Amino acid sequence: MKKKTLILFLLLSIFLIGCGKQEEEVVEETNEIRELKQEEIDDLLARIDSLRYFDINPAKSFKTTELTNQEVLQWASYGKDMNKMKFSELEKRAKEYLNFSLEAEDLLCMTHSNILGSSDYTYLYNVSTKSYEKNKNHTSHKITGYYSYVVNRYKESKYENGDYIIKVYKLFSDTSFTGSINNQMTFNWYASYNDAKKGTKAVLKNETAYSNNLKKVNEKSLNTYTYTFRLKDGNYVLKSYVIEQ
Repeated sequence: MKKKTLILFLLLSIFLIGCGKQEEEVVEETNEIRELKQEEIDDLLARIDSLRYFDINPAKSFKTTELTNQEVLQWASYGKDMNKMKFSELEKRAKEYLNFSLEAEDLLCMTHSNILGSSDYTYLYNVSTKSYEKNKNHTSHKITGYYSYVVNRYKESKYENGDYIIKVYKLFSDTSFTGSINNQMTFNWYASYNDAKKGTKAVLKNETAYSNNLKKVNEKSLNTYTYTFRLKDGNYVLKSYVIEQ
């Protein structure tokens, strides 16, 4: 009996060791470090431009796993006509860009929630149609000075152990920006969103978003913003966003 028990114990130990090894192989890293190709850099810069909303909300360093559902919903809806917008479109966008499983909920007024701190909804989710409808009870807040147009400027990048890491400088327009941009509109430009909100420490004045002078601002007066992406199903998915002061 003791001999049979010993054999069973040995067989069970071998099985458990084998299972543990299989798990380790799944998470094994390649330890590969290389420079990014120009095509990869261009694709990542385009990706970063599409994530501009996070520069003003939450306007701080974060890991994608730390974002709230409402923050992701506001990003996904930013700049879009939300009336009759299907939730599935926003859900798909959140998955492709952030690998975030978005849940349907009413959309807070970005200005009300981020300036006034109130819970006023601009669009309500209709469960029956699975789409958004304008909230008729939403009142005009008559507040400006929240949005800032952001221009990204490439600094450096690399690929490391599955991560695509890219660093950029940013310039923030003053918060007279209302959501549309053209080459006739001039702004004062700042090194951070907080400076843009306060209207202090401008690093450049009276320039359009397309001016070459934006590229000539001294790098020492700008902050570095580091994005880390992973490639998933052919999409660059954001892992983290870090503001380096």
